[in-house]
Amino acid sequence: MKKAEKLATKKFGKSAEKISQNKEELKELASKAFEKLDDEKVKGRLGEAFETLTAFLRLIKAYVKGDYRKVGIGTIISIVIAILYFLNPLDLIPDFLFAIGFLDDASVILWTGKKLLKDIEEFKTWETSKDKTDNQNES
Repeated sequence: MKKAEKLATKKFGKSAEKISQNKEELKELASKAFEKLDDEKVKGRLGEAFETLTAFLRLIKAYVKGDYRKVGIGTIISIVIAILYFLNPLDLIPDFLFAIGFLDDASVILWTGKKLLKDIEEFKTWETSKDKTDNQNES
């Protein structure tokens, strides 16, 4: 585990455990992250971590709605830690530092995505099959 990932776990682990147990707090957290992602500069600075983070947020949204429950609480806590780190502007490399401010955020997001690869891939597969089923039902 790299420095940013250790910091994220140490700094946000307890908060993540609490948030993960509360659907309203999970919804609010995802909403704040989606809001921050509306900024085109943020999207660009995250690079490939953008896709991973949006998958995390879609998973959280489906989890809160009760549509997708094939993940353990440990997975939710890990995702929440990564989201909290992303939302914190004063982390290892402050976000206001042009060009490099999101490097540590991207690192934490990608590291979490790699750690949870199986869970994320299973969610994406479920999501794709659900979309196909929804589209067929609309026809």
